[in-house]
Amino acid sequence: MQSIAAGECLLGRIFVGILFGNPASILSMGCLMDDLRQSSFSQPSQGRILVVDDEPNNLKLMERFVCSLGYECCVARDGLEALDILRKDIFNILITDMMMPNMDGMELLKYCRKSYPGMDVMVLTGYSSIYTYTDVIGEGAVDFIEKPAGIDELRAKLQRISREQVLRVRLRQEIEERWTAEVELKKYQQHLQEMIDERTLELQRANQQLRMEIEERRLAADEVRSYAEKIKLFAYTVVHDLKTPAIAIDGLSSLLYRKYFHEFGERSARICKQIAKSSGQLVELVDNINYYIKAKENPIYIESFDSGKALVDIYGEFARQFRAKEVAWEVVGEMPQIRGDYMSLIRVFRNYVDNALKYGGNSLSIISVTYSKNDGQHVFKVSDDGIGIGAEEKESIFELFNRSKTVMAKKGTGLGLAIVREIADHHKGSAWVENREPHGTTFCISLADNL
Repeated sequence: MQSIAAGECLLGRIFVGILFGNPASILSMGCLMDDLRQSSFSQPSQGRILVVDDEPNNLKLMERFVCSLGYECCVARDGLEALDILRKDIFNILITDMMMPNMDGMELLKYCRKSYPGMDVMVLTGYSSIYTYTDVIGEGAVDFIEKPAGIDELRAKLQRISREQVLRVRLRQEIEERWTAEVELKKYQQHLQEMIDERTLELQRANQQLRMEIEERRLAADEVRSYAEKIKLFAYTVVHDLKTPAIAIDGLSSLLYRKYFHEFGERSARICKQIAKSSGQLVELVDNINYYIKAKENPIYIESFDSGKALVDIYGEFARQFRAKEVAWEVVGEMPQIRGDYMSLIRVFRNYVDNALKYGGNSLSIISVTYSKNDGQHVFKVSDDGIGIGAEEKESIFELFNRSKTVMAKKGTGLGLAIVREIADHHKGSAWVENREPHGTTFCISLADNL
């Protein structure tokens, strides 16, 4: 740093001497130049400068000074020589004198601004110059220095120009990056639009296909509904047509047996009883089919009623069988006021109690009813201590025409528990069976408490 400072001091003395025409300074220029050559300028390069001046001493001193500031420097003696150099090389800054032979500084400035717009031009001129500050700045020069110029002023202006060049370079880079980003963005937007168009076309095709499928399903559903209505109508017709002759057969066989059983032999009486029994089963089957269709198809009528009173009515229906079989009836705890289809739930309790009495076996001694409330559901359980059912049959007995293997010898249609499950579904509940310990069965039903 000391060597650079010394070099700048020497340059300053020589530069001022020449510009002011100091004879002593000019005479001692040779000695000062020798001292200047021995000075070390180790500052790194900050750019490249072309100095143009027709005065050799000024040119040499400017070269030394520019190099001392860390720039790479090249010199030309007039404008034409400068143009030859510019055609072969690239420079950041051009420093030119104005008054020169062949091509003056103003012509050089105009040419450079047109042909080398990326290079900044600084003008050096004396007070007597015919060109003013306004002239040279108007033609595109970045700065104007009047002779004699101060070294500090020249250094400051070069540093400013260099900073501005760096800023311009960064600005160009940013502009290029933004332009590149915009190009990429436009490409992406175009690609995105193509993807959107393609996806839109796919969705249109999918929507068209979906509409076709919906229409096909609607037609299929209409066909299914039409077929279901036909089936339901057929079922009602069959039930009605079967019930009438079944009732007639049952009645006639019973009448025949009552009036003429004393005239029948043992075999004839047995056949007559079997006819009456079979016709009675047929009537019951027809009735249960009718009940099942109604439970599955017809809407329920929701009303509020006392479940305890309903159980009293149920016991009244089966009181004779309870007494005949010597089976106890027990309702545990208070029964609640509930909302539901009264006739449907009466059928559920009637079915559960009838199953217990019919299939409980000789060990049956008690039938009990309990109530609880769990997760927004009313839960009723009808328990007995009869023979029970197999664990593997807990689900199958609620299916159509499916009966427990332990009661196959007993009278039944296999529809009662299927009707119960349909009723439970309509009440947003379920129906199931549990085994009791050590023996017996518990039939359960739940229904929503917010019907």
